[in-house]
Amino acid sequence: SLLQERMNVCTYCQGEKLEYNQYLENFLEEELVPHPEDIYVTDETQRWCSGLICKECKVGVALKVVDEQWLKVEDILKDTDTNQHGWVLSRGSHDRWLQGVLNNIVYYINEPPDEKENETDYSLPSADDQIWLCWNHGQAVGFCTLKNSGNKVPGTLMDKYQMDIVDSVFIRKSHRRRGLGKALIEELMKTYQSNLGFSSPLSNGMVHLVVSILAKSPTRQDHLWMCTDSGGEGDKKNIWLMAQTMGK
Repeated sequence: SLLQERMNVCTYCQGEKLEYNQYLENFLEEELVPHPEDIYVTDETQRWCSGLICKECKVGVALKVVDEQWLKVEDILKDTDTNQHGWVLSRGSHDRWLQGVLNNIVYYINEPPDEKENETDYSLPSADDQIWLCWNHGQAVGFCTLKNSGNKVPGTLMDKYQMDIVDSVFIRKSHRRRGLGKALIEELMKTYQSNLGFSSPLSNGMVHLVVSILAKSPTRQDHLWMCTDSGGEGDKKNIWLMAQTMGK
């Protein structure tokens, strides 16, 4: 992949035993993700972890979490259980923090959204959002966040989500075209048997994936929606019908 090529040829930031503190002039140092202990803190007291972005290849490579030590992003995303595989519902605050690492560093900096494909960057999820991580033999390689029906819509006084809404989905480029996106949507359709929303805008890839699944699941074609805001009346469009209209 392009990212792999960029990282493979970069002599600034690669190397098994690279002592980051000795080569800080090679990096930009910026606050990149909330501190793992403050992942639920929403006010100005929330602490953030400093990260290193290579000046040469522009890749976020390390985070300072504890004791002034720089940890490689790839090592942070490893779980001690190498049997962890597939889409797994968040097991607690550490998984929620890993979603932040994937979102703010791997997606936003290293593999940024492609506007031509209608991809957009994501905010970090709200405290009551549901989080799924995608694992590949103990390595976190993707995430999905959901707004659950009945929860309050942020920034409103009384509005509540009218259906469960998939708010964000990301799978690392190295793990695409392996059926992981399909596995996620099928798992969610099993979990949520009635209406299921997807936050607007939907990327071209996600529209294609959802429509291809619905083509084989005609009984669910009335159930999947593209949603703005709460997903209530006037805030939703049927994805299957949209696709037919657009000739996808």
